[in-house]
Amino acid sequence: MITPHQVSESIDVPPSTIRRWSVRFESHLSPRTGKKRSYTPTDLDTFRRIRDLSASGFGLDRIESMLDVVERPQDKSTALLTLADFVQSLEFAHSQVASLQATVDEQKARLDALESWLNLPWYKRFGKHPLQ
Repeated sequence: MITPHQVSESIDVPPSTIRRWSVRFESHLSPRTGKKRSYTPTDLDTFRRIRDLSASGFGLDRIESMLDVVERPQDKSTALLTLADFVQSLEFAHSQVASLQATVDEQKARLDALESWLNLPWYKRFGKHPLQ
């Protein structure tokens, strides 16, 4: 389920507008369950249509009549992400972490070499490159 704040961030509309639209277009949204309001992906699509129609210059009464005409899509799933997509995302994140860890290890080795070079007396450092 999607919170009103997430809807607001997702479609780039202020939360107060989402609250106003949820009252005005309540018949086009999924029924409220419990005290806190949450939305389905279908509701998110409805809010996007409302935003787009409003940006096109239509008034709220006209938008409501247009939403009545448009066939409401079937709610495919309440999940925003499938398990396969989640596993793929985790595998990608794991590979990125491994790559970053290798880079950190390489940089640490170079830093250790530089520190050991700096700990040499000045006359032993003369003419030597610190990272050779």
